[in-house]
Amino acid sequence: MRKPCRPAPRRRFQRAVALFVVGALASVVGLASGASGQSGSRDQLSAGHQSLVGIWPIGNDTLWVFTQNQTALQGGGQSVELTTDGGKSWANVTPPGLSVTGGTRWINGTFPLSATKAWVVYGGVESNPQTLLYTGDAGRLWTKVGILPVEGCVPQFVDPRNGTCTGYGGAAGSMALEIYRTWNGGASWRTIYDGIGEQRSGRSAPGSLPFGCDKQIQFTSVMQGWALFICNGGFASLFETTDGGATWIDRPVTPPPAPPRYGSEFSGTLVLRGSRGAVAFTEGDESLVYVTDDGGDSFTPVYPPEKARQWYVDVVTPLQWRLAYRDTLLGTNNGGKSWFAVTDDATQPIAREPYAPNAPDVTFANNRQGWLTWGEDNGPLMRTTDGGREWKPVEIPGT
Repeated sequence: MRKPCRPAPRRRFQRAVALFVVGALASVVGLASGASGQSGSRDQLSAGHQSLVGIWPIGNDTLWVFTQNQTALQGGGQSVELTTDGGKSWANVTPPGLSVTGGTRWINGTFPLSATKAWVVYGGVESNPQTLLYTGDAGRLWTKVGILPVEGCVPQFVDPRNGTCTGYGGAAGSMALEIYRTWNGGASWRTIYDGIGEQRSGRSAPGSLPFGCDKQIQFTSVMQGWALFICNGGFASLFETTDGGATWIDRPVTPPPAPPRYGSEFSGTLVLRGSRGAVAFTEGDESLVYVTDDGGDSFTPVYPPEKARQWYVDVVTPLQWRLAYRDTLLGTNNGGKSWFAVTDDATQPIAREPYAPNAPDVTFANNRQGWLTWGEDNGPLMRTTDGGREWKPVEIPGT
């Protein structure tokens, strides 16, 4: 399952959503060099010392990655790379002029959709304008779409013309939101929800999202979307919109037997297919999965076997999940009715030092093909083709 982009330091695109489609293309930027074959020997290597920031699997063998030098104040390398053969060869598909950081050349978001279609947002570190680029031919040609409506908002498009850009206004564990919508592929934007304005005025309209707790917004269609809450204390909520983000509905979520002592959060991506859906949830040091069989009207918990752990949960489909913790990888193909151990062999590279203390991030395309990284530690990229029993390292140019 494709995941939101993992953030890089200094950038405010904290929740960059992977599903992203844009139309209304104009202002050709130029041809991206290195569109085929092995790459990485030019700008990003001369600038040096890049770390893996985000990965986006497309099907079995295609993977987009974004790397960046996260220690250089400017002049460090950054790169968008693409492989279509499982990491055997790579194409450097970085937009022209953006291979080295500095000034207004920081890549602040990468949004692949398919093996050929992807979008990049670039600009200054903490300033407007943020420019939106699009490629429809795997990075050979990048085209300017337009400008994001406000600094730091996170774009998400569900088709070539309809999309949103969500601005997150945080304040010590609470968060008001503003959501902008476009009907013309990003050429213009209109405010559809102004929670930040409500918070400033002290007045809340019916159908508004509560100010308390951080939130992550995910749209699954033009009209349907979800607000996943992240709370430092208490039980996290789950809200749904059915009118494109203008108003929100608090969906019933069955709480755990005991109130969370150290906060709780919905994490990852809510995967909904027909009436069935699933989303990962963490309370303190325990992870579980909330499921729905009524199209999202209500959610009930499913607990993994064994003792409570803070698993990394990959919801591949509403019924197929993979859970990783150090050297253990669990799986279920029937929504948690039965479980099986994929591997608990500490000799596997899934848990080799220095990354063993942390749960690795696993992303499976199906029951055999998957990728693994080590979250904020910027560890190596691993790949499996046998369902997770064996993992092999994948070398990324420039890292």
